[in-house]
Amino acid sequence: MKVVKFVDRALLLSDVQSLDKFCLKWEFGCDIFNMNRWVTPAISNVRVLDVSLYRPDVWYKLRRSLHTCETLELLELSNHIVIKVPNFVCLPRLVILYLNSVEFESNDSIQKLIYLALEINAPTLEYLYLEDLEIQTS
Repeated sequence: MKVVKFVDRALLLSDVQSLDKFCLKWEFGCDIFNMNRWVTPAISNVRVLDVSLYRPDVWYKLRRSLHTCETLELLELSNHIVIKVPNFVCLPRLVILYLNSVEFESNDSIQKLIYLALEINAPTLEYLYLEDLEIQTS
């Protein structure tokens, strides 16, 4: 697939650890293997992370390392992304949190997100957008 090869080469030739913004909007041919290969290294020092998937048969589960990304200022997640909020969340520079059409693993995850990520460990949060959130029942 040409898009996969292009992104692979672009990330290979750049210093992924110094990415300022990582934006991935993927519809056709999206697979979890490539998502993990691209998103996981980008999370470490990124300021802006924007990920959207548009395939109803594919759900992407976020990596735990995202929940403690000290450089993250804007997090935008849309469509077919599963969020499991761990017991510890620390996003000290997060200013904008945008969640649209994402799914939480449990009701507990939503409570943790609000309590841990927003009230305690995201002191710089200025904008919170939540729309069309779902909770997994199985």
